[in-house]
Amino acid sequence: MIVSGFLVLLVATLFQGSFGICFKKYQPFSWEAFWALFSIIGVLLMPHIWCAILIPNYFHYLTSTPWSVLWPGILAGFFWGISSIWYSRAIDYIGVSLVTGINLGLSNLLGSLVPMFILNKYPSASALITLLVGQAILMVGVVVLSKAGFIKDGQSKKEQAGVAAKPTQAPKPDALGNVAAGEGVMLDVAAGPDGGDPVSQMAQMDAQDVAAKEAKKTKTKSLFFVGFIMALASGAGSAAINIGGQFSIYPVNLATEAGVTPMFANLLQWPIVFFGGFIANFGYAVYKLVKNRTFSDYTKPGCGKAYAKVLLTSFVWFAALGVYAMATSMLGDFGPVVGWVAFNGLALIIANLWGFADKEWKGYPKARNVAIIGNIIIIAALVVVGVSNGMA
Repeated sequence: MIVSGFLVLLVATLFQGSFGICFKKYQPFSWEAFWALFSIIGVLLMPHIWCAILIPNYFHYLTSTPWSVLWPGILAGFFWGISSIWYSRAIDYIGVSLVTGINLGLSNLLGSLVPMFILNKYPSASALITLLVGQAILMVGVVVLSKAGFIKDGQSKKEQAGVAAKPTQAPKPDALGNVAAGEGVMLDVAAGPDGGDPVSQMAQMDAQDVAAKEAKKTKTKSLFFVGFIMALASGAGSAAINIGGQFSIYPVNLATEAGVTPMFANLLQWPIVFFGGFIANFGYAVYKLVKNRTFSDYTKPGCGKAYAKVLLTSFVWFAALGVYAMATSMLGDFGPVVGWVAFNGLALIIANLWGFADKEWKGYPKARNVAIIGNIIIIAALVVVGVSNGMA
């Protein structure tokens, strides 16, 4: 059963590692136009569609769940919704590699360990130690992958700086030795811009330049700190999906007691969790639609492909979590613990394979080799996590 569970989990990770590709090229939609529809179809409706297909009279189990049980799961989903926004903002501040490393590391740590306290089930000491060793190895793999991202980003910036630093070709004089206006910019240092003392003017320009650099340096540090905090919050928010799912186990138990296959009954946690996620994501997307006045995106020429992209993205995104929920029911009592680690780790490998196929590392051989090492370390970590599940 456990082996079958890991095979099902592998299918879930194929979806999880692939849905990021779907978020590319959704033009002519703006981000907010795409995200508003994705929030409705993917986050709100898809959990109900899957439950309606696989669980007879599924809504009865949800309405039979006390509100005191529902709200923690909804709140966890709302936090996840906010964190998904923080995740995208943090990338703008400190870069995708560092954000991904922080996000995945904290998500795995909280998303695997907190459910143990919620379920009030603990593995043996040897199994717990093995799990923590697997977590530590996984973190090393994440750090190595982040390092690959930094190497690639540094090389890319050097290349861009090299292009920007190329000297502008001096304007060619005409037959009389004159330079035509507009063909170049010349600074008459001897006279100064307003005819004053050139030495004092140059000193003033130097002082202004130093002040500007200091201000920029201070702002960069501030943005890095903000981005770092957002990345930490996004990691906790990613873990909130798994944590919220364990808070929402009540209707799952009701369905199981009524004879529903546990593999399918586990899907009942997601309509609760992602109702909260829908509120956060849809609310922010509508705010951006109003602010940017981009409602007209829905009627732009060629938008048919964008609508199709929304449907595809919604299916692939939720398929990852739907199949993951099925897999955890097959992995035993600690399925939500070890399953979450394996789910994220394998998905990261799949995402990197897509990156290699999409030639994201082309022209960066050193960074590519480091990324390969990182993936190998993650695979080793997942083997250790699998062993810990067998020992639990």
